[in-house]
Amino acid sequence: KQAEREGVRTIISTGDKDISQLVNDHITVVNTMRDAFRKTDEVLNPAGVEAKFGVTPAQMIDYLMLIGDSSDNVP
Repeated sequence: KQAEREGVRTIISTGDKDISQLVNDHITVVNTMRDAFRKTDEVLNPAGVEAKFGVTPAQMIDYLMLIGDSSDNVP
């Protein structure tokens, strides 16, 4: 968020979907974790978060709490 305040475009490389809540016009998430179904990097901007999860980045925390997240021990 500090980089955003200073006008720096930020790219976060992670496979952690919790970080999707930070995405906005200045912050992008690139998921470089590949598996049998995804062979290329996944770039999530605000539209990408909404397309993938069906919620906006601001709604991600509520979404994850409602569906649960075994990787974060949320049943």
